[in-house]
Amino acid sequence: MLPPGDSRYRPGVSLLAYLLIVFSGGQVIDTVFNGSNVTPWEAGFAVVIAVLVVRARGNVAAIVRCV
Repeated sequence: MLPPGDSRYRPGVSLLAYLLIVFSGGQVIDTVFNGSNVTPWEAGFAVVIAVLVVRARGNVAAIVRCV
């Protein structure tokens, strides 16, 4: 980790974090309003993403760096 005050802004990582929020929210909205069923594959993928985000404490750059 970088010391406080030594962080760098990375537009690509910011875009990736934004898209992660938009697409996961879009999936929820689609499921609620269209009444579509969630497949076990979609649910499993969502759980894996959630675990990765929690383990990285919300730092999407750490997730990308590990992959």
